[in-house]
Amino acid sequence: MGTTNDVWVFVEHSDGAPKKVALELATKARALAAALGGQTAAVAFGAGAAATAAKLGAYGAAKLYAAEDAAFDNYFVTPHSKVLADLVREKQPKLVLFGSTPNGKDIAARLAAKLELGLIVNATDVNMENGQLVALKPAFGGSINVNSAFVEGRTTVLLMRPNAIAPEQSGEGAASVEQVAAGLSDSVGTH
Repeated sequence: MGTTNDVWVFVEHSDGAPKKVALELATKARALAAALGGQTAAVAFGAGAAATAAKLGAYGAAKLYAAEDAAFDNYFVTPHSKVLADLVREKQPKLVLFGSTPNGKDIAARLAAKLELGLIVNATDVNMENGQLVALKPAFGGSINVNSAFVEGRTTVLLMRPNAIAPEQSGEGAASVEQVAAGLSDSVGTH
């Protein structure tokens, strides 16, 4: 099965306030989704996840997938990657953007491994070139830039450096919220 043309943003937040990197990624996702003819969605987990909808909508997210299960408060990587993998399997977005933060790196790597997806790290930009998504990333201490293309027909996971994109409001209202059942057991973070 191929992907949709939707672009997702993994949202890091603190009690319902999205971190700046999430707003940067929402800005980029909005532009990419428009170029692809898809929609922008955000994914937020943990206490206050649904409260991120207003701010994320202002930066271009049309939809927010939110799960506020208590397991997100006790463990970080395992429940996040499990629920996100289930969502990606079901919805098939074209691209999932993460901030290149410690938490973003952990969750993105585990998501890519779980679903056997491509993972591009340390990107400073991603754009459409000749009808294809291409990520720009520095190499050799920044002395050159490398363009990395995406495999068509599969979801790609991309880690972008914080502060690489200037966050810009879109003037849109709050993102619609779709509550996601986490389906986590108490033992989810123990293996």
